[in-house]
Amino acid sequence: MFIFVSQVPFPRAFYADEDTGTVIMEDLGDRGFSCVPAAPDGLDLHHAEEALTALARWHAFARVKLLSRPDFSSRYGEAISESGNWGASASRDQGIQQMSKGFHIKFLKEGIEKIEDLLEEKTRSALERFFEERLHSLVAEARAPGKDNFLTVAHGDMWNNNIMFRHQDGRVAEVKLVDLQCPMVSRPAIDLAHMIFQVNSAGKKYFLFYNF
Repeated sequence: MFIFVSQVPFPRAFYADEDTGTVIMEDLGDRGFSCVPAAPDGLDLHHAEEALTALARWHAFARVKLLSRPDFSSRYGEAISESGNWGASASRDQGIQQMSKGFHIKFLKEGIEKIEDLLEEKTRSALERFFEERLHSLVAEARAPGKDNFLTVAHGDMWNNNIMFRHQDGRVAEVKLVDLQCPMVSRPAIDLAHMIFQVNSAGKKYFLFYNF
């Protein structure tokens, strides 16, 4: 199957300035796109499948670009995968890393609070030290390209609020991915893991893992 640029699941960009980091893109709301609030057990299977299909189109397109256009990786690789980090400039990169680290620690500490009655104080303290000292570096290592034979350009932040759907007759007609601040040359599994772990049902996780 041939994948044309028009099929890449991102909003159209009208203007971009690398010096200022300014990007002007279309307003998807005008075309009827919206985010779908996740149900108590995460995205329903229909929306998750459509989002993963759109993501697969992007991964395939980016993979072809990496293979067929050596300049694609050399021109954009530093901006999107500098040492497995995020961002083209050092200051912007550090800012995003700090923000990301803060999110990781916040979410996992909230998880500890939900089970704190089951934890001994020593165990809780050890987990908190791990989050503060090791967690973010392990995430960065997992995101780094490594020596895998199959690399693509991962979106890097595939969660519910960054996926927009246009519906027709009660079904998904089109999917767009937004918030393109964290792309990286890496494994497609990075995005797949983000998507699957948004679905809280074990049965849905199993289905998505073995069908995508």
